[in-house]
Amino acid sequence: MGKVCFFVLYLARRYKLLLLVISDIVSMVISMLLAFYLLTSPGLVGATASLSRFWWVLLLSLAFRIGTFRNFGLYHWAWQYMSVREVVALIKAVILSTILLAATVAIFGNREFPPAIFVVEGLICFALIGGVRLAIRYWKDAHLSFSQAGNEKRILIVGAGDA
Repeated sequence: MGKVCFFVLYLARRYKLLLLVISDIVSMVISMLLAFYLLTSPGLVGATASLSRFWWVLLLSLAFRIGTFRNFGLYHWAWQYMSVREVVALIKAVILSTILLAATVAIFGNREFPPAIFVVEGLICFALIGGVRLAIRYWKDAHLSFSQAGNEKRILIVGAGDA
């Protein structure tokens, strides 16, 4: 596991971005499946049967979310320095993409689609994607603090002010 972490840490920026987009897509698919599982007929078989009728909603969700995430700059930040500003941007992007998805399904879809799916799926999507990004920050903080503890010579700078 340690070698994989070091490999990912020293990847080029575009490959890290690709991994982040792939993890977002996986999180979005899981959130849609989980929302269908929680709100439709019992069991995973019922949820996948319901989702098989509405597969186009999953594709729209992926397109809207990736587009809004890109427009809100969620693929431009260094998530190891995640702060409240990034979390607010993630909340806004999830809300906007959920509204776009709900409006599109209401206009072009049929009346059989359960509208509560949008709220539940949006909440789960925020939790999963925010959790991935928070885990990136946590891992980076833990990795840097442990990796530098024994490798660096500690020094004291006198008179450094705010340095």
